[in-house]
Amino acid sequence: MKALDRLIFFIVGILLIMASIVLISFAVPIYPIMEYVRTSIQNYTGSIELGVVGLIILILGLRAIWSCFKVERVEETVKHETEIGEVKISLQTIESLVLQAAKNKVKGIKEITAKIRTAESGVLILIKGKILADLEIPQVSEELQTAVKEHVESKAGVTVGEVKVLIENVASDASRPSSTK
Repeated sequence: MKALDRLIFFIVGILLIMASIVLISFAVPIYPIMEYVRTSIQNYTGSIELGVVGLIILILGLRAIWSCFKVERVEETVKHETEIGEVKISLQTIESLVLQAAKNKVKGIKEITAKIRTAESGVLILIKGKILADLEIPQVSEELQTAVKEHVESKAGVTVGEVKVLIENVASDASRPSSTK
C-alpha cells in the first residue's frame, strides 16, 4: 500500500472516530456535549468552510473505497545478483526454459506443461506430461529432472531448489514418428 493511501486511511479513520463520538454523544444524555455540537453546527450552517470540509471528507472516502477495489498486477520474478547490479527474470521466462529443456534434451516426453514457483531454497519447478508407453517412467523422469535443473541453472543463473515431475498418462505410439527398416 502506498504512503498516500495510508495517509488517506489514517485521516478517514480519524474522521470516523470523530463521527462516532458525535453519534455516541447524542445517544448518551449529556446535555453540555449535545448543546456544544448543536451550536457548533448552527454556527457553520450556510458557510463555505463546512462545505469544503464535507467535500474533502467525501473525496477522501471515495479515494479510500477506490483503493480497496484496485488490483495491482505484480509479475513474479526471480532476482539474480551480479557484480554490476540486479537482474530480474520472470517466472514465464523460466517456464519457457523448462519446456525447451524437456522437449530438446529428453526423448519420449509428450504434451508437457510446467508451473514455476519461488521458494527460499530457489525455484520450484512442477512438470506434468505424458511419456511414450515403451519407456521406463522412473528413468525418463530422473533424466527430465536433471536436464531441466541443469538447463535452467546454466541459462538463467538461478538456483533450482526442486523439480517435481508428474507423469499423467502414457502417449500412444501413434504420436511417435515411424522408422523405416
